[in-house]
Amino acid sequence: MVLEETGLPIALYDSSPVGTYMSPDLVARIAAMSDRFIAMKAIVSDVCHIPGLYNLGLGERLKIFGVEWNMMPHLLLGAAGAMGGSDWVPVVSATYDAFREGNMERAWKLQKAIVAQSPLLIPRIAAMAMGSRIDHSVIGYMKAKFSIMSGIDMGPPMPPYLPASPGEIERARQAVAQLNDVTAES
Repeated sequence: MVLEETGLPIALYDSSPVGTYMSPDLVARIAAMSDRFIAMKAIVSDVCHIPGLYNLGLGERLKIFGVEWNMMPHLLLGAAGAMGGSDWVPVVSATYDAFREGNMERAWKLQKAIVAQSPLLIPRIAAMAMGSRIDHSVIGYMKAKFSIMSGIDMGPPMPPYLPASPGEIERARQAVAQLNDVTAES
């Protein structure tokens, strides 16, 4: 319907991290439907999925953007960049700068720090990301952490989710301090 009713350029968003994501073949079939498919936000971190996108030439057809927790594999395979929340800008920028400068040791160190701090909304899924750690109640913790990272009070989560406990808020402060420390390193 979007293709038929508009003339807008379109970006695909492969948003499911739980194994129901679009296969590279499906993405290629969708992209072949119109030249108006111009980009893709690719959040899947599957080590077979990511190169599969590029193996089919999708990186030449679409501007592919990884996200903060999978940006290095995408950059190494030719991605245009990465997308992420505004609260991740300092560490994502530092990672991109290190990659662009050819400082792979620093780029991977930063990528690992991002992965360790980027659990997705479902703990059992986030636990599959190499190097991640889940030590919180997810929604309340993430809102507290993003408030600390951005400096904007985002308030508590909506029910039925609980706010972060005092211990989770302290862990969030420590996590943000770790990200800031690794970002600040030369």
